[in-house]
Amino acid sequence: MSDAPQRKGGLARAASLSPERRSEIARKAGSVKRKGKSDCFYVNIPKFLFETMHLTAEQSGAYFLLLMYQTMVGPLPDDPVRLATITKCSVQTWSSDLAPVILPLFAEGSLNGQK
Repeated sequence: MSDAPQRKGGLARAASLSPERRSEIARKAGSVKRKGKSDCFYVNIPKFLFETMHLTAEQSGAYFLLLMYQTMVGPLPDDPVRLATITKCSVQTWSSDLAPVILPLFAEGSLNGQK
């Protein structure tokens, strides 16, 4: 065995960093833009499950990603390509399968705190 220090890699290294350091790294990488003083995202789980019971797993996941984007960055873009990127799907899937079901949820303001 070598006496050289073992280098942590990947998730083990990231987990050892303080939350402040992880946020700083993410901001420098451009993956997080702070809207307020907190990076927290509160979810009322029973309400979320109740109000998304009619969604498929893909639709529910896309909706959740959009809620997080809205919390961290601000209003959703009015661009199908950017919305598809945020929801991690193709533009075709976004436009045909997800947008018709998910965007009305934001217009109604059910879970996004608008109403």
